[in-house]
Amino acid sequence: MATTITKIVDPDGTGDYTSLSNWEAGRQGDLTTLDTVEQAKCTSSGGTADTTACTIDGWTTDSSHYIKIYGDPAQIATYGNGEWSTSKYRLHMSTSNQYALTSTSGNIKLTDLQIRVDCPNNYTTSVCFYDQQDNIELLRCLFYANCNASGKYANLAILGFYNTPTNIKIQSCIFYSDSLSGDRTYGIQSQYSGAAAHVYVYNNTFKNIDYPLVSESTCPIESKK
Repeated sequence: MATTITKIVDPDGTGDYTSLSNWEAGRQGDLTTLDTVEQAKCTSSGGTADTTACTIDGWTTDSSHYIKIYGDPAQIATYGNGEWSTSKYRLHMSTSNQYALTSTSGNIKLTDLQIRVDCPNNYTTSVCFYDQQDNIELLRCLFYANCNASGKYANLAILGFYNTPTNIKIQSCIFYSDSLSGDRTYGIQSQYSGAAAHVYVYNNTFKNIDYPLVSESTCPIESKK
């Protein structure tokens, strides 16, 4: 059985890393050879946001040797889940033309995270999964877009290019923006190629999102309340 290794990400400096990006750089490796599961427990002891974009790349994973990034359960118990909180860990990009979290690796679980993107000048994206992305799970995450200028847009979850992955699950997440006064805001945008890909979208909430579910290819999206 794989050994689970958990490191703490805290922008206020009480953990092992001060940003998710630093954790990724420090823990990146071949998990199948190491026989490990890598976990990042994200907290914010002083309320400071993580403002460094993170790219997950160069990992070797499988369904038994995976990556899990999750919000601190103690903070969720204190401040709740489902409503944006500046007291909990949050990944926040405040400039345009950025991706808050990008991954080219598969076998990733994102749980109880807050991710915010602002788009003052052009576009910005909260999470984006490229290439080989089998076994992606987004659970109880909160995606927030502040895109209130005409001609600007935000993508809250872009799912892939150039591949036909399987087992993509997005469940009990919240996607919302302050208003619809910007140009357009996308919730879940699937760009997978090929009918073999399948995205499961269950029990998610969308508020002030121009296009909650968009498929730009032959990839089916299965949605349930």
